[in-house]
Amino acid sequence: MNKHLTGILKEWGLIIVMMVILVVVHLIFKNYYELHRDELLYIALSEHLSWGYVSVPPSIAFFAALSRFLFGETALAIGFFPAVMGALTLLVTCLIVKELKGGNVAVFITGLAFLLSTSYLRTFSLFQPVCFDVFYWTLSAYLIIRLINTRNPRIWVYLFIVWGLAFLNKYMIVFFVAGFFMVLLATPLRKLLRSWYFPVGVLAGLIIIFPNLLWQVIHRLPVIHHMQELRATQLVNVEQGGFLLMQLLMNFPGLIVWISGLVYLLVYKQARPYRLFGYLYIVVLVLFFALKGKAYYTLGLYPFLLAAGGYYFEKHVTGRMTFLRYAVILFIIVFAIPGLPFGLPVLRADPMVRYGQVISRYISAEPLRWEDGNYYSLPQDYADMTGWKELAEITAGKYQGLTPWEQAECVIFAENYGEAGAICFYGKKYGLPEPYCFNESFIFHAPDHLTATHFIKIGESDDLPELFNHYELTGRITDPYARESGLPVYYCWDPKPYLYRLWDEKVKKIKERYKFKRPFTQNLEQ
Repeated sequence: MNKHLTGILKEWGLIIVMMVILVVVHLIFKNYYELHRDELLYIALSEHLSWGYVSVPPSIAFFAALSRFLFGETALAIGFFPAVMGALTLLVTCLIVKELKGGNVAVFITGLAFLLSTSYLRTFSLFQPVCFDVFYWTLSAYLIIRLINTRNPRIWVYLFIVWGLAFLNKYMIVFFVAGFFMVLLATPLRKLLRSWYFPVGVLAGLIIIFPNLLWQVIHRLPVIHHMQELRATQLVNVEQGGFLLMQLLMNFPGLIVWISGLVYLLVYKQARPYRLFGYLYIVVLVLFFALKGKAYYTLGLYPFLLAAGGYYFEKHVTGRMTFLRYAVILFIIVFAIPGLPFGLPVLRADPMVRYGQVISRYISAEPLRWEDGNYYSLPQDYADMTGWKELAEITAGKYQGLTPWEQAECVIFAENYGEAGAICFYGKKYGLPEPYCFNESFIFHAPDHLTATHFIKIGESDDLPELFNHYELTGRITDPYARESGLPVYYCWDPKPYLYRLWDEKVKKIKERYKFKRPFTQNLEQ
């Protein structure tokens, strides 16, 4: 082995090993449950690529389409990009350590805390915008450190490109950018703004996000409607005490590491060039706290704190205190074990319920708290990954029993995006048609006028007698752990005229919410 290769392995071998472990572990456990309801939505969106959707920017649908194109229609394929994003985030976090002039000890402590974080295990096991979001926030931190260290103004362009791509993934990057400039303007580092590369970067970022901004304007800012609905149905249940508690629990195995990193950034003289990261953490945390944001919104803040903590233990915990390095490594490993099943789906539903009961009794019930503010036997994400195959089988059982003429006249209607997404993904092997749904961006693909005479209706309905002359219950989801356990599937035929009038009125009302009636320029003037 030549010296050059030996040098590369010595410098990068540890990081490469940790990255490989992360990817392999996530792919191994991807098939333990079904796909998550949100994953099913994003896969469905990828079949109708657009510059925007009701609740998310366009990036996630693009990656879903790319995943399906490269690897096919499998759960393992959908798990590829989250695992890769996890590995890349780990890589960038370790690059931050190196930018701080940390060595292998700092890299190992930082990487271990990242690898065994309950929240990052969960984040990079699900195909959702948050896994890309954490990567973009971490990459932003790395570029900012490079800007501070090198004073190279070209980095402004790279930063705004990253922020533009992050905006196309999740609008939450606005809080990072706002917090960063609030801190930057309050410190001597504001002189870094005195470069023509800064406005060039701003222009580059605006060019990237412009198509999505235009889509939002043309469709009457669906993001506003989504945020209003989110605040009314989910954020209203956020308890600010629980928000702060979850900041400790989310990355509890690395708690000592990231808190040490925060203290180092805020207090130590040697950390003065990077002190803005400590202030940035506090500012963004306060913003989310004040706005009653969800706890995981802050996940992108912790990688650079972990990197600073790893650096601190290598460079400042020395001499007689060196044993504390081994103590913190032991702490990470020992305290990662209880949270492991909440991060990775290593336990099936039955043992997971029993395990959750033990954890809630002796440690905390917060991991079993759902977005409605109540506590359940199974973590919400796992309940959202259960029952979809059964739903597709029930629906397909009825659809395949119809005559070819009846199938041609039959439509499937679902009440929410999880149900519709399940039919789109799991129903393909049964030849099920794409369902209609008034939830999320499915509404854009619903016909303005209905002509079908046979229907498979998914979801509870108390108005079926008003809409159909004949209907029957086909089946229900029986899995007790599914979030939609007991969900009925009806077969309906011989519709009454009222159904068609109701459909036309509802579709028109919903679509008008997202589309201008007046000319585009007239709306801008008003």
